Amino acid sequence: AAYEEREKRWAGAGRSYEPVLARGPNAGLHERAAHCLLNAQGDVKKALEHARAAVLDSPNDVKFRMTLARAYLAAKMKESALGELERASALAPSDDSIKEQIRRVKRGES
Repeated sequence: AAYEEREKRWAGAGRSYEPVLARGPNAGLHERAAHCLLNAQGDVKKALEHARAAVLDSPNDVKFRMTLARAYLAAKMKESALGELERASALAPSDDSIKEQIRRVKRGES
């Protein structure tokens, strides 16, 4: 899965994480699977499942929250995306890129 991700074979990488995750939950791998599926513009529902699992396991990880926000945006769930972005911003208050993402989503530019 990591090899396919490095090669930017997003759909294949997203699928390749599945058997690894079947062995047991891993927040980092769930996030990577979601990231790959989103980059492949693949199964948004599956990306949401992975992103949610990552956040449930590691709620204080900003990267995981950002991936979940991306998944919500892909699913056209703007309010949920804004909620995740706000939580990410609270975890990393000095990260101006998160604040900019919030502004873009509010303006409808996501």
